[in-house]
Amino acid sequence: MAHYMGEIVRIRTEFFNAYNDCEFMEALKLGNDIINLYKENKDIYSLEYANDVNNVAIVYDDVMAHSKAINLYKDAAEIRSRILGENDLSYADTISNMAVSISFEGRHSEALALHKKSLRIRENKLPQTHTDCIIGRYNLANAYEDTKNYEKALENFDKALKLADKNPDFSKIDYADILCGCARVLSVKGMFKKAISNYGKAIEIIKMMNGEDNFYYLSIVLEAAEVCNKAKMYDQAIVYFKRAIEARENILEKTHLDYITNLNALANVFIKKKDYDRAVSTHKEILSILKNLVGEEHQFYADCLNNIGIDYIKMNQYDEGEKYILESLELKGHNIGEHTLSYTISLESLGHAYSEKGNFEMAFEKYDEARIIRKQIVGENDISYSGILISLGKMHLKENKTDLALEYFKEALNLRRKFEKGKSMACVENLHYMAEANKSKKYFSEAVDNMYDALAIRKQIYGRSHPRYARGLYYTAMMEIECGKLENAISNFEFAMEIQRVTIGEDNIDFKDTVDGLRAARVELCRRCSEAERYKQALEHFLKALELSGCKSSDERIYFMLEYAYLYVKTGDSEKAFETLKKIKEIILSKYGECSLQYADVIKAEGKLFIEAGKIAEGEKLIVKAIEMEFVILGNTSRSMDEISIFMGNAFLREKQIDKAYVYFMKASGSKETKNYPMKEAGIGLCYFNKKDFEKAYSHLSNAKSFMEKNFETDNIQFSNITKCISYIDEKAGNIDSAISNMNLSINSRCQSDDYKNLCHDSLKLSLLYKKAKNKKEALACMERASKFLLDGEGETKEFADIILKMAKIDIELKKYSVAESLYVKCAEIYRQEFGPGSDEYGNVIYEMAKMYLKAKN
Repeated sequence: MAHYMGEIVRIRTEFFNAYNDCEFMEALKLGNDIINLYKENKDIYSLEYANDVNNVAIVYDDVMAHSKAINLYKDAAEIRSRILGENDLSYADTISNMAVSISFEGRHSEALALHKKSLRIRENKLPQTHTDCIIGRYNLANAYEDTKNYEKALENFDKALKLADKNPDFSKIDYADILCGCARVLSVKGMFKKAISNYGKAIEIIKMMNGEDNFYYLSIVLEAAEVCNKAKMYDQAIVYFKRAIEARENILEKTHLDYITNLNALANVFIKKKDYDRAVSTHKEILSILKNLVGEEHQFYADCLNNIGIDYIKMNQYDEGEKYILESLELKGHNIGEHTLSYTISLESLGHAYSEKGNFEMAFEKYDEARIIRKQIVGENDISYSGILISLGKMHLKENKTDLALEYFKEALNLRRKFEKGKSMACVENLHYMAEANKSKKYFSEAVDNMYDALAIRKQIYGRSHPRYARGLYYTAMMEIECGKLENAISNFEFAMEIQRVTIGEDNIDFKDTVDGLRAARVELCRRCSEAERYKQALEHFLKALELSGCKSSDERIYFMLEYAYLYVKTGDSEKAFETLKKIKEIILSKYGECSLQYADVIKAEGKLFIEAGKIAEGEKLIVKAIEMEFVILGNTSRSMDEISIFMGNAFLREKQIDKAYVYFMKASGSKETKNYPMKEAGIGLCYFNKKDFEKAYSHLSNAKSFMEKNFETDNIQFSNITKCISYIDEKAGNIDSAISNMNLSINSRCQSDDYKNLCHDSLKLSLLYKKAKNKKEALACMERASKFLLDGEGETKEFADIILKMAKIDIELKKYSVAESLYVKCAEIYRQEFGPGSDEYGNVIYEMAKMYLKAKN
């Protein structure tokens, strides 16, 4: 017995020496010799045996032989449990080690249960700040991470860090491990800013403890670089990739393929940052290494040539890009064959070059050749095949063949939904392209629907609190701006900002994009509300736009304030308008001087304010002065002659100074290709209308209407006024159906405004037109609409009662007696309160009710 134990002690010493020298195979041989000695002497139930078996299992773990390790851990755990009980710390150590091995085999739920059990034992026996308890909690956090329970993982990583902070003897390297685990989970949850902060702390600890010339430092720096890349913190990503490359140079030869991989990652960051010069330079460095390492015949060399070609295409140097891609194609065709996926990638790249140059015929030829080969190699149910369909669709979109582009995008999406179950970022990209195509066709509802479909996929993949979801909100909102859904856009921008502020920070480019988008939406909504004469709402959007950081460049801010200072006048605060203008004037004078276009803009804005305030003569003088200044500075031209002429024309039109208005409108050139054309035509038409020259009025107003309809500019007061005048002319000419159609357009356009009086008046007018057309039901509907406008604007007034009295009479004609009765009752109630029970108005309603009852009875 003594001889056998002595031999075990001797071999055990050699075992530990081999293990400490990292001679793992020798350690395993010695460890198995120890186990065999125990078995030969039938001593496999002792704690001594359990300890040795546990140690050998650890070595098997180190050489990734986890199945063998697990079996040995089970033996050790069983012995320790039987002899010491399941509350013993050595038993907790063994099942904790076994849990780690089980995790490597992908049995994460089993591992989680064992880590929970191990930690429970340790915390019952030791203070929570003990190193073993902290490591146990770290292991538990890893197990939760493996089971994708990221909330629990983060909770336990955080707790492990807090406990480690209270233990001055806790290993710095182990602390770095916990920081990295926390960073990984934060990254998955999209909390990139916090993740990068944790990586930064971990990297500095590892550097301080172990230096930079080791794989652990290298791996963590690369993880940090990738998270920075995902977070679009490109400058920080470049710093980390460069640190990784420096570390790699010190550990391995420059010619190692991992070194090339790191350089490629760095080049990709340069591309995302749009720093194409440095991307080309990095790819050319890779090309030089590959030439010496694998030779020009290798696929890697040809792939690098292709990458350089793409870099040049992004720099708009299409001929240079084409040259590199053609060389790549030639090498691939000669060395690996044309019937390969790699060859089709270069074909597709060549298609990009031709497409960007506008040579769509050649682009289609290369894309289609790539499509045919890919279909033969991978079939249709592969992302690389659907990818070439996207390229074809993008090319056709660029050449304005929108229907054809949509066909390719739809085919690609159907394939992706089939083999990716519709839950991939490839499907998201696909839907974005479809939205662009639908927008080009002015199918705005379809375009927005596409974006919301894409957003729903992002939600499934990332959840609603991830910056990738926030970016989807941004893209959706940008499409909504272009499609006129501004209120929805603002809501989506604001939600995106909430997410981004927490996850990536306000200095991130995505957050800045969102702020710029929100400001653009506010500015556009300010303009639209102003055109619809909803001045209070316009002013609200104006002030909110000014608050946003995207509007802090002084020139942009000043221009915006000049453009919309008149809103203060329109909302009854002329003093604030002129006070704002005075401040801007002082800034402009000190910065640009009196002889500048900027100062001319201030004078022009001041003139507009006077006109809006009812002082047309003073305003006109200032505007003429501004125009003269522009002529002097620019030399017989003016930047804003058309715009100012139309503004002045409208001002005189409002004052019924028709001749003066006409002169100004005629000064506007109003080319059919410019935004001024419909305003000029409308102005001239309204002048003729006021002069009762209806034939000429109709011609000009119809031109303006057609232009605005074609360009989807119908949601404003100007369009409402145009169509109302056309309706009036139609009625005079006896074209009642056309008059009805145009009056409907007028009311629908004015519905966006707060002008309830005009809306009520026009609805009553439309009712009369329907009566002329002998359409009593529609006439009644128009009266109901008029009554609602008046009710919302003023409440239950006499005018409201007058309308519902007329409605009741039509209801009687339609034999809707119960409806008529309720209207008579409401009308009588209002007249009684307004004029008293003895008034003629009240008595007349009662009389009409009596007549109705007799008629209903008969």
